[in-house]
Amino acid sequence: MNKKKFRFWDKTQGRYRDNLALSENGAILMLNEHQDWEIYRGKKQFVVEQYTGLQDKNGKDVYEGDIVELKAGNYCERFVVEYDCGGFTPFVDMVGQFNREELCDAVSAGDYEVVGNIHENPELLAEK
Repeated sequence: MNKKKFRFWDKTQGRYRDNLALSENGAILMLNEHQDWEIYRGKKQFVVEQYTGLQDKNGKDVYEGDIVELKAGNYCERFVVEYDCGGFTPFVDMVGQFNREELCDAVSAGDYEVVGNIHENPELLAEK
């Protein structure tokens, strides 16, 4: 069974933190100065983003909150990876613009690329 992976955006510090983990019951754990895990009891300053199990065409892990660029046929679009209806749905908003066969081919071929994330690169969603 694959272990679930998460990343944590710190809204206060404006960066991803690597000294955090998620317990089986959903509590955020923080690695203390003694290298022991303890339950984080501070204010809700973290955005928890789960790994989708997918990698882009460059082998980069795809997480919730990533901005992904998809090229299929004559189309090239950027969109945000989100969790919806029991699964990750990065392509849900793009179905209307893509021929379904082109979309399936692009996804199957891994013809998409993580170009940023919503926290550090929101301007990428406005660019065309």
